[in-house]
Amino acid sequence: MTESDPYTQAINAMMTALRTLTDYFPEEYQVSFDPYDLGRGADYWFFVSAFASSPATRLSGTQKIYQWQTPCQLDVRYTTEAESAGLLLTARGAIIAFLHRPRVLRDVNVNRVIVTPDSKPLQNVPGDNPNFLIQAMTVTIEQIVNN
Repeated sequence: MTESDPYTQAINAMMTALRTLTDYFPEEYQVSFDPYDLGRGADYWFFVSAFASSPATRLSGTQKIYQWQTPCQLDVRYTTEAESAGLLLTARGAIIAFLHRPRVLRDVNVNRVIVTPDSKPLQNVPGDNPNFLIQAMTVTIEQIVNN
């Protein structure tokens, strides 16, 4: 994917925007494509898949609208069920509220962003270190692209 690729532009803009949520992601590497970064010691992670599905529809003779359905996951360091669940819900709520702001990714012609949790949060392998509570989600990025 090149930087002129609309999907690359959209996910790079989303990742850059999410990195401004420094209460959760104080280090740039915490919003990443690489889930193997978990060992770097942070308590919050947001991983973005480099792959998305997108039905494109013609908006006009000169524009298409894409709805990039991007698999993502939020990981929160696990301590106890009660504590970690609260931290995950707070972080997930902040991410959803942030990305649902009108025109948050306007620099790459993103019309709106929809965040949908895919299932209930799961704990990765209990007893492993590090251990995380994981929320899989789909981030749908609606982008208008000139033909």
